[in-house]
Amino acid sequence: VTQRLPYPSREALSAKAIMSELKPIMDKFLAPVLEEVSNQVKEYFPDEWKILMECADRIPGGHVLFGWPFTRAVVNFGCVTTCHEDKMDAKSLISLTIPFGPSQEERPWEGGAICFPELGLVIELQSCQTIAFRAHRQPHFNLHARGRRNSLVLSTEEAIVKNIADRNGW
Repeated sequence: VTQRLPYPSREALSAKAIMSELKPIMDKFLAPVLEEVSNQVKEYFPDEWKILMECADRIPGGHVLFGWPFTRAVVNFGCVTTCHEDKMDAKSLISLTIPFGPSQEERPWEGGAICFPELGLVIELQSCQTIAFRAHRQPHFNLHARGRRNSLVLSTEEAIVKNIADRNGW
């Protein structure tokens, strides 16, 4: 089990120009979406909401995390993934994926659907439309996209949930 404070990834630090271009887009378009999504998680997943709140409270400055009450926010730039499960994500919690483009256009890309092979689902999401699922247990991937398709993935690590349960054995 690790004890880490939130930090920008090596990739984020090396992509400062992209991040500076992306920050206004995230603030303008995604911040209102995140507020609505937080309200929906609270309403439709009340038990998980309580755990997410405990996790966010455990992080120093957790109340100002981008993606609160989720403790991890990952931005993917034009990413195509192979089929995988996110094994570091909390086993008992949902994760959110929110695709977005460089502007307020309805959908500035073609393709890029998220796929769940075990369920036989292929889901085309619009810009800033959110999907919630258990990324730790549900194999998933996304298809190639034409245009500028980015995504914001919100999750909480299993290590934080375990820390709440037993304070890492302290």
